[in-house]
Amino acid sequence: MPARRLGGSEAASFVRNPYPWLGDGAEDVVRPDDFERARRQAGLIEWELDLEPQDGGWGVLLTDPAGEQESRALPDLDLSDGRELLVAAVLARSRGESALRWRGSDIALAGLTLESLARIERASVDAARGTAPSDGGLFDLAGYSDRVVGFDGKPVLVPRVPRRDDGQEWAPDGIPIDVERVDPLTGEVSTVRLQPGDVRQLTDRVAEAERTGAAKVRVPGLEDEIPTAEARAWVDGLKEASRREPAPPTVPKDPKPSETLSLRILHNIEQLDYRQDCVDLDEDAQDPVLPAALRPEVRLLPHQLKGLAWMQQRLARREEGVRGILLADDMGLGKTLQSLCLMAWYRQSTPVPRPCLVVAPVSLLENWRSEIAKFLDGSQGRTAALYGQELAAHRLAPHEMPADLRERGLKKALRPGFAGGAAFVLTTYETLRDYQLSFAREQWGVLVCDEAQKIKTPGAMVTRAAKAMQADFKIACTGTPVENSLADLWCLFDFFQPGLLDSLTRFTKVFRQAIEQRVDGHDVLVESLRRQIAPWVLRRMKSDVADLLPKTDVPCELAMSPRQRALYGSAVRAVRDAMSDGKAGSGAAILGLLHRLRVICANPLAADDPKAEYLPVSEHLRHSPKLAWLLGKLEEISKGGADGRGEKAIVFTEFREMQRLVQRAVAGRFGIDVSIVNGSTSVDPDAEASRQAIIDRFQAQPGFGVIVLSTTAVGFGVNIQAANHVIHFTRPWNPAKEDQATDRAYRIGPEREVFVYCPTVVGDGFETFEQRVAERLATKRGLSRDMLSPEQGIAIDEFADLEG
Repeated sequence: MPARRLGGSEAASFVRNPYPWLGDGAEDVVRPDDFERARRQAGLIEWELDLEPQDGGWGVLLTDPAGEQESRALPDLDLSDGRELLVAAVLARSRGESALRWRGSDIALAGLTLESLARIERASVDAARGTAPSDGGLFDLAGYSDRVVGFDGKPVLVPRVPRRDDGQEWAPDGIPIDVERVDPLTGEVSTVRLQPGDVRQLTDRVAEAERTGAAKVRVPGLEDEIPTAEARAWVDGLKEASRREPAPPTVPKDPKPSETLSLRILHNIEQLDYRQDCVDLDEDAQDPVLPAALRPEVRLLPHQLKGLAWMQQRLARREEGVRGILLADDMGLGKTLQSLCLMAWYRQSTPVPRPCLVVAPVSLLENWRSEIAKFLDGSQGRTAALYGQELAAHRLAPHEMPADLRERGLKKALRPGFAGGAAFVLTTYETLRDYQLSFAREQWGVLVCDEAQKIKTPGAMVTRAAKAMQADFKIACTGTPVENSLADLWCLFDFFQPGLLDSLTRFTKVFRQAIEQRVDGHDVLVESLRRQIAPWVLRRMKSDVADLLPKTDVPCELAMSPRQRALYGSAVRAVRDAMSDGKAGSGAAILGLLHRLRVICANPLAADDPKAEYLPVSEHLRHSPKLAWLLGKLEEISKGGADGRGEKAIVFTEFREMQRLVQRAVAGRFGIDVSIVNGSTSVDPDAEASRQAIIDRFQAQPGFGVIVLSTTAVGFGVNIQAANHVIHFTRPWNPAKEDQATDRAYRIGPEREVFVYCPTVVGDGFETFEQRVAERLATKRGLSRDMLSPEQGIAIDEFADLEG
């Protein structure tokens, strides 16, 4: 018993007080005195916490309320640690627990502990009142980067270049537009296409403003005014775009401007106002220096050693103006490990190191925390989490906010010294945006923006917040640096090495217009741009790495069932009739057709019966060749593996109803629990049903297992290396998104071959929708792997001639 470990909060609560769980009459069976005696004999003691005031904090003493055990001293507690203890106590109380686990001991939430917590809370409030930032702190520009020039950040208008598309995209992010307006609070982008008349009107307004000396000009279709000099640049750019590719206008409703206070930066959009001059970089090879904090059992692979040496070479030249890099390795090659090694090496090689900051989506931060513990031994220093519930200990409560800050419009700020001497600080993009004044005043060492496509929109508040940060070295970490436009790439470079690609207006004129509109000779410009950015970009694909076991794509063609064939033919005929009668526009008709055909191929009964989800699985199996194939394939997988206990599989589909059907069918056939992870699954790391918790349980269970994932919701931030079978039950419209999903399992490390299945419903003498999707995805996949190529989606007119 003394060596036994408890699992989960409910188990711990039961051991502390089993009577609420056992029900009425339990005390007659298990006497409380006997139970408490048995607990103590097992070494399960709930201590009370006693604090002794000291300079800068408290001495900590654990006392036994029964007086049977000698008191124990723990390391001293400072104010930052005390706040974390307060948060832990509040969370324990909210769960109805009578004790909390802290520093390896059970602490009773009673007696001396409550007095100690009250003492910490009083000290925290006093410290906030006495040392909270004032107008001379957060509103003193001298404490910020030279790029920050004010505190009245406004919405930013960003020019976009219309593309010469082969056809209308299925996904709306491929529709060409001329102007973006970015809401500075949410980062939401609204669009306005200025037709020739609007351009003429704007031209007249600019000319009048220039004649009268007006400072600003109102843009047709927008509520906002922009500086006259900036408007002149807009007029010139819009006229050029109009000459190249006219198009009918669309003007969505513009969101209301935000009143949230934010930093104003030199944004480099219409002209180059802020640059970081640097030396020319070369490609001289050097040996990597492994950080002392790297655990001895951790072995970096050859490409990771080369990547670490490459980054160390550039970090070592930061005094010469090299301020960052783009780490664009393919998914699964270990970008996190390489970045961690660089951060730990920075900490040991810098005489007075600054804290390193990692900004990432919350789902990735849990992976960062686990990999820090997995790869580093702790000698690099502690890690502080500034997101979720743990953020509460570091932020100023509304009643603590000094009046002068409230009067200036500041609604959110962190306590002074919030980094608390941490080596690594982890936070989310939303927290960075909301507390940008606090973060921007800190001097950071290495700043990593993971999934850096989050800061690819030049005018978004989160992008401007990231660019306002002060850091010795910045890393933009993303496997997809160009998603929609080459402006994405420009924005990332403007984050870590501003000025290298000039202003956005100049970059657009030199590269974007010709490349994105694919004018004659644009391929020469692509190679010129590639050479220019090469010294700052580390990009390796899985095909370049010999350490990775092969990935086998298994062909799976399935004949239609009779009912499926009838539904498919009926859907095609109905749309053709509507189009020939002029009852529907061709674009809208094709969109409806595609959605219905997609459902028919995956789950035919769902397209024919509104109550299909409630039908028996056996009924679905009669009409869905995909579902029948899936259960058969899983039968094989359940008997595989070296020990015959089966292997694990991931089933991807975006359709919620299909997810639930697969869950029900697999659970019924194999008698196993099948979890679903989609956009509704919590990413809160403290939730028992969080995304990471569900995946961890799936990976930990031995033998055969199946998990159902949404292709879009689990595109990044999740590693499921325990699975070596990936089944795309339905396929996305973009090959890059499908590859991202596959790469949840196809990563470095596993010693088993990964098998990928794309079951495809085929026609008898005609090409089906799914066959067309498979063919187009294969064609566009090669283009999508070029870093300088925007995402290659499938256009709807590629399905206009479907038969059936």
